[in-house]
Amino acid sequence: FFWALFIAFGAAETLGGLSAAARLLKRDRLTRVANLILCITTIALAIFPLLFHWKISDHSRDVAVNDFYANIWEMLPEGAVLLTSSGVFGYDAFYWQLAYDTRPDVLLPALTTPDPAGMGLAGRDIFTTTPVLNQPQRRRPGALPAGIIDADWWQIPILFGTQTEGGARARSHLILYALSAEPPELVITNANPSIPLEADLNGLRILGADLSPMTLESGARIHIVLYLQLYQPELKRVITFIDDQPLEVHELGLSNLQRYQREIGLDSDQVIVEDYWLVIPSTITPGAHRLSIRSDQSQTEIDLGEITIVDQLEMMERWLNIAGR
Repeated sequence: FFWALFIAFGAAETLGGLSAAARLLKRDRLTRVANLILCITTIALAIFPLLFHWKISDHSRDVAVNDFYANIWEMLPEGAVLLTSSGVFGYDAFYWQLAYDTRPDVLLPALTTPDPAGMGLAGRDIFTTTPVLNQPQRRRPGALPAGIIDADWWQIPILFGTQTEGGARARSHLILYALSAEPPELVITNANPSIPLEADLNGLRILGADLSPMTLESGARIHIVLYLQLYQPELKRVITFIDDQPLEVHELGLSNLQRYQREIGLDSDQVIVEDYWLVIPSTITPGAHRLSIRSDQSQTEIDLGEITIVDQLEMMERWLNIAGR
């Protein structure tokens, strides 16, 4: 955008100079022709790049951020704290409260101060959309300062937004974490899934799954519980698909398995339980769709079940309803 401003000023000065040169010749017909040529050139400077780059520049169907935060505002309990990136990097969340006063009961510390460490978060349910624990010393832009949360707490993913690849605004970290002093309920001894599967994916055994609801609005979220066993030591990544479209990818055990093994322990016969919510994009067409998963080290997809997408509310209408408008 900023380069476009510089280019526009440069183009205006160049065209203005050519027009002035034509006027200096004091030839009305030449001036009119020159002005016509300059007018066409000015329009072409905008039209041709637009035509050539329309496909890669069209993000009208990139609804990942709004879908993600719409579900966050629905999920957060009363009086919760939501830690986000600071400054302009947190504006995906800030906009809802600044423009629409969405969920004023939810505290966004990074909106009110760049250093929220001393805001007194005790006694509140704390969630975050940016990793705040076990991060490298070198802070990335917009990262919150260290020490906001006790380093011994657990960072548990509970909601995954749609992750997209490539482009200027690739979505790869649309994750809502719950922060807890207690470890997640990550393993059980016996699994009784409502959808038994018994499938192997290159060292990862999928015992079954639970899905609910089976019918949901586009842009809403589905609750997924996976029952898994890892019988090879190499850590896997799990990818969730709707039809053939990947929606999200996460580390086995929702990124907490290694710490759980280290601090609590995990026997080979125990079952790993992944319990999370997944946002279904607003752009998914109504009708029946297949939900499936696979390991990142296997090309075999395992069907979890068929869900039905309805579209009773238009995409923008649903967002505005959630915003309270």
